[in-house]
Amino acid sequence: SLVSNPARALLLAAQAQATVPTTASDSALLGALSSLPLARLQQHGAAFQALAVGSKSDALLLSDVRGAVLLGEIGKPALDTVVPPASGLNLYAAVHALAFAPDGRSWAHAGSSREITVHTGASTRSMPDGDKIGETTVVYVFGLAFSPDSMTLVAASSSGSSGPATRGTSA
Repeated sequence: SLVSNPARALLLAAQAQATVPTTASDSALLGALSSLPLARLQQHGAAFQALAVGSKSDALLLSDVRGAVLLGEIGKPALDTVVPPASGLNLYAAVHALAFAPDGRSWAHAGSSREITVHTGASTRSMPDGDKIGETTVVYVFGLAFSPDSMTLVAASSSGSSGPATRGTSA
């Protein structure tokens, strides 16, 4: 591969695609993904929906359209399924947003399930996204970001609102 730093290339390509989704940014993202030394990416049975790269490590989170979240490391050949895909007909299964805390101890995921889930070590905490308007209104979280001190998680939703989802996420 001609890419000297696959993690940085992936992060830049993902940011470009999220900022201005064009054919060129899609191609850049696919090129960055193909430069990763992860053999299972090509064998995965569903389209990927979101990704996050750890800021202090080579940790990688990927989610797919079925709601599965996979965790791995850049340079390692395998990904572990840390959130299994939804079974049956589940219209609220997709995971649209992933984020690592800067301290590396926590990560979060959210999407169309109307919940934000924070993982710290072996513990998991889920909370409503704060934008439940009604079961007939499609509202989902499409962006998550931790504060630099890892203590606040901010969420942006399709309802047009954004704000702190939780405080004190790190143990």
